[in-house]
Amino acid sequence: MSQHELKTNPVRLGCVGLGDVFGGAHLPVLQDERRVEVVAVADVNEEALAQATELHRCAGTADWRELLTESDIEAQLICTLITCTANPQ
Repeated sequence: MSQHELKTNPVRLGCVGLGDVFGGAHLPVLQDERRVEVVAVADVNEEALAQATELHRCAGTADWRELLTESDIEAQLICTLITCTANPQ
């Protein structure tokens, strides 16, 4: 079996920050990407959180720290404002 024929499981992705950049740039790509599965999302905006959890059929939280403790998340996509990542609270 060649390298291109190998079947692999999708990368299990957590997404922090569900605003304009996520919705406009990342979400369209993630919806079509079979090598990635969004398994959890985090955002303080309840409406954005509800929409993303419904769309991806995944877990959601308002506290991004919860995504860091999930053992089934293999990678994180951080889409927050620089002011949020410079001094996380």
